[in-house]
Amino acid sequence: MINIGELIFAMSALAYLMAVITGIFSYKKQTLSKWVNIFSLASAVLITFDMILLVYYQVIHDFHYAYVYGHTSTDLAPAYLV
Repeated sequence: MINIGELIFAMSALAYLMAVITGIFSYKKQTLSKWVNIFSLASAVLITFDMILLVYYQVIHDFHYAYVYGHTSTDLAPAYLV
């Protein structure tokens, strides 16, 4: 089964890597600078979505994920889960 959180994180890392590579090549060509912004924004949006997904997993107590299993409890109030 594919873990959607890991997939989103990998896509974000790839977008960030593309932003870095494009940024290096746009040093002499200013036409590539818009792609740096696009890849950076895509990376930021994906990381934000991934964090929202992790908080969602914590709130619903989805213990299939190691982080949720190790850092949450059903005894905690919802305010302490976020």
